[in-house]
Amino acid sequence: MNAGVALLPDTVTDDGGTINVRISNARLTTDNWERTLTITTAEATGMIHNSGGKPVALPDRPQLAQNAPNPFNSQTTLAYFLPAAGPVRLEVFSLSGQRVAVLRHGLKQAGYHQLRWQGRDDDGRRVASGIYLYRLMTTEEVLTGKLILLR
Repeated sequence: MNAGVALLPDTVTDDGGTINVRISNARLTTDNWERTLTITTAEATGMIHNSGGKPVALPDRPQLAQNAPNPFNSQTTLAYFLPAAGPVRLEVFSLSGQRVAVLRHGLKQAGYHQLRWQGRDDDGRRVASGIYLYRLMTTEEVLTGKLILLR
């Protein structure tokens, strides 16, 4: 199913069997709106509906959201969506192309995922202030974003 522009969640909370996903278009237009989708374990394998009972289309391609906050000081959140389960690799690079950190590597289930990065390299050392690139690699695509670390 082609869903057009995909919106990655602003927040995802898991309340023991029920997942609440808050999405908005605040970063895209001035005509702001916000929706919260509630998904139970039973619904997760089928079509998701909003509170009005209308089906919600999910993206048919991997998506990589802008990290937030950006710029950041102590930590930032990176979020991505996978339309199907499969291998994933999420890495951070300096602008010179040197890999700084591998944040995620391995098989992941389909759906929305997020993680926090504390601005440290693979050895746990704090990295310098600056602009970094983060790259999501899947079997389908390679997606890249830019983040700013201010110490």
